[in-house]
Amino acid sequence: MAIPLRTRAADPSAPDAASISSYRAYAVPAGVESIAECSWEAEPGWRRRIRLLPDACVDVVWDGRALVVQGPATRALYGSLATPRPVIGVRLRAGSALRVLGRPATAIRDRRLPLSELLGTSTRELERALATAPDLERGRHLLIELVAGLEDPRRGRWSSASDAVELLRSPSATVASVANALGVSERRLHRDCAASVGYGPKTLQRILRFGAFLERLPALATERRWAAATALELGYADQAHFCRETRRICGSTPLELAAAWRRAAPPIRSIPDPPSGLR
Repeated sequence: MAIPLRTRAADPSAPDAASISSYRAYAVPAGVESIAECSWEAEPGWRRRIRLLPDACVDVVWDGRALVVQGPATRALYGSLATPRPVIGVRLRAGSALRVLGRPATAIRDRRLPLSELLGTSTRELERALATAPDLERGRHLLIELVAGLEDPRRGRWSSASDAVELLRSPSATVASVANALGVSERRLHRDCAASVGYGPKTLQRILRFGAFLERLPALATERRWAAATALELGYADQAHFCRETRRICGSTPLELAAAWRRAAPPIRSIPDPPSGLR
């Protein structure tokens, strides 16, 4: 799916608690960690246009009306934040979509579909349970149970995708070196990544590198880190390459994203953004 630029964002024209939108991620129980990265909840603060940034993952989402699946994004997603109710979801680990959904992830790349369309069965009973959940926490647990029940380890049993995801996080990794480390051909690696992640290893590496940049964005925005040093640390050829790739993925340069991050800052009295990782 995609993630917001900032976990808490304030309406600059009305800096009160009701004007702050929030996104919060939670660790999943042991036993589900192999397929799910986290569960999450998001609460809108005010009506506005929002940009979500790609993260190489697939999300199963309850939007208060229906269960939907948001496929892996190759670029920033734009939409209207207008729902009057909180949204909850479970984020699948990059590389686990095939095992959970039983469809090649390429079928849902850059798409948002009803879960029933993928499963081929009615999800009405599950949606009724979510609609009557007493609180967001119970709703998230119901979603986690749903995702855990969908997994079939036989799907993609021999796939190299999950291991490739971890290897491609290295700034020095290449498609050839990863294929060699996994003992598969580059063609096989491409096929496995496309089926289990949604796109080939080269695109996957670009998205993972962009995600590593987003983890460093607060430091860049507060001038505790410089763009040129960040570019080299992440494995970009130079700062110009860094800017081109970031603009290609999200439509903005690193410094433009840093400025947007600062503009979204909540009032000083509110809770600061959590550190990298789950809460």
